[in-house]
Amino acid sequence: MIIFFRVPNTLLGEPFGYTMKSEKEAHADNDPKTDYVIESKWSETYFQTMSIYAKSICSLAFTVTNLDGYISNDIFTRINFTISNDYTCNTHSVSVKNLDFSYDIDGNGKVDALTDGLLLLYYMADANQVYTNLSAQNATRTKTLAYLNRASKYYLDIDGNDDVDFLTDGLLILRYLFGYDGDALCDGLIGENSLRRVSMDVEAHILRFIPE
Repeated sequence: MIIFFRVPNTLLGEPFGYTMKSEKEAHADNDPKTDYVIESKWSETYFQTMSIYAKSICSLAFTVTNLDGYISNDIFTRINFTISNDYTCNTHSVSVKNLDFSYDIDGNGKVDALTDGLLLLYYMADANQVYTNLSAQNATRTKTLAYLNRASKYYLDIDGNDDVDFLTDGLLILRYLFGYDGDALCDGLIGENSLRRVSMDVEAHILRFIPE
């Protein structure tokens, strides 16, 4: 399991360091099922100068790598949170279910706009058409249509309006892969009935399915 930090809170600044330890070394939560512990630190001056504490300190993202090339959908990763004795924080453990699907449609280990992005866009437009000429030269997955057919609406409904549309969801993925962010990512593509209406939420949903 690989764990890393993303999007540090701008009020607190960058964490000045983090370390990864085994549970046996860290004794963080005494949970026998915990294998690794990540410890991150911020300078105390950030907290002392703030009149209101931030609700969110940072975001965590991780990739689970399986050497056999397959991870069962029945596997869950449990994440526990602890905090130093000097502070209190409303945290609770979460269990993350493995998602056996990513936007790396051609299976070359990289999500690219001109291959995977177009494959996703065209699939949303016509779920019966096969576009073999869009895969990368080093693609390892030849049956891209069969792979895409495994994707439920949750994977492809980017704006969260309970509908998959290549003119909204497909373009959101394509824009993201081309490097669009902020207002430019969502401009003209978010409807009134969308659950994810701001770029931060859209990016977070897309990132769920992009392997590192």
